[in-house]
Amino acid sequence: MRRRFVHTGVEGDPDFEELWRQICRTHIRGEESSQYLIERCLMRPRSLIELVGYCRSHAVNFGREKIELDDIEQGEEDFSVELLTNIGFEIRDVFPSAKDVLYEFLETPVHLSGHDILEAASRLVGEEKKGELFERLLWYGIFGVVREDERVTYIYDARYDMQRLLGLASRRGKEDAMFRLNPAFWKALEAQA
Repeated sequence: MRRRFVHTGVEGDPDFEELWRQICRTHIRGEESSQYLIERCLMRPRSLIELVGYCRSHAVNFGREKIELDDIEQGEEDFSVELLTNIGFEIRDVFPSAKDVLYEFLETPVHLSGHDILEAASRLVGEEKKGELFERLLWYGIFGVVREDERVTYIYDARYDMQRLLGLASRRGKEDAMFRLNPAFWKALEAQA
């Protein structure tokens, strides 16, 4: 992000924090704003750029030179809806019968048990394929495993090592384990935090 900002004509060699303060409010609900946005992009650099772009577009549309709270909230919602659609297409391509699986989680709490997720998967693909769909939801970063210290491990935190992520879930009883819906999907799915 810093390199992208510098290439837009910023003079000197400012660090990221200094650049960020120039274009965006520093905090959102007590959390540092750049970290807030990073947590909502599935740790994909291109997605982070798109998310910031949505926020910036909203600010520009309202004649603001700096991204404010309203711009972040609207940009986050627009990005979340687009991400939900795109991930839905990706799931459909590899699991056609589960194309609408993400909508099974509309208005659900952000923390769900493995049982809840497997039950939703079963409604779409049946008992015999629910485990496979469950793994896809983990693979795409839609859900992460909640650890005892409340940290959440998503697939990207496990360096895309599916066995490691499944091991974390199994150690916690898989169906009894707690999972967290990725914040990237909260707005689109109207999740209850």
